[in-house]
Amino acid sequence: MNFRTHVYNIRHQYKAYRQCIDGLTGTEVALHIDFSENYALSSNQNHGPSAIWAHLRPILSEVKNKHPVVTTVHFFSDGSATQYKEKINFYLMANRFFENYEFRKISWNFFESGHGKGAADGVGGTLKRQADAIVARGADIADAYEFFSTLQDVSKIKLFMVTDEDIENVAKTIPSKIIPLKGTMQKFYRNSWNIKL
Repeated sequence: MNFRTHVYNIRHQYKAYRQCIDGLTGTEVALHIDFSENYALSSNQNHGPSAIWAHLRPILSEVKNKHPVVTTVHFFSDGSATQYKEKINFYLMANRFFENYEFRKISWNFFESGHGKGAADGVGGTLKRQADAIVARGADIADAYEFFSTLQDVSKIKLFMVTDEDIENVAKTIPSKIIPLKGTMQKFYRNSWNIKL
């Protein structure tokens, strides 16, 4: 891809992102998602589709419980081919999303490579700085559970604990063989997926 195309894609994606955010109706929500760099104590480095959907489960449940009128979710993420632009993620999105949460429409929008930074990075950075400050005062944070339990008491950011078992439970629902949907690579080029029930 040449530089002009790259710059055009960046500008187009941020314009589409802004239009989506500014145009949200009472039945829509936008989620800007990303895995932050792992805190030094994190033992699970899985950022694949089963981990993505294990982490989305409590958030989507929260959205549905607190805002039952929401029928449409717009996802914004980077375009990592091993995480989000992957046939297993496409499968989970097309199945789990509608079966488990009763939403009616989904769009998944990909930022240009290296340009998906946003609120998710700020949240991750804030939590890590809070943890560093607690450790600097002499406390120990030895594992992910201690990170969660310590920060949920001091942070204004709502936290959810996602375990290895949660990720494995999602992985168990994935068929051993998934045939890629013909034409999805063209959709990748346009940088978004849209599915409606």
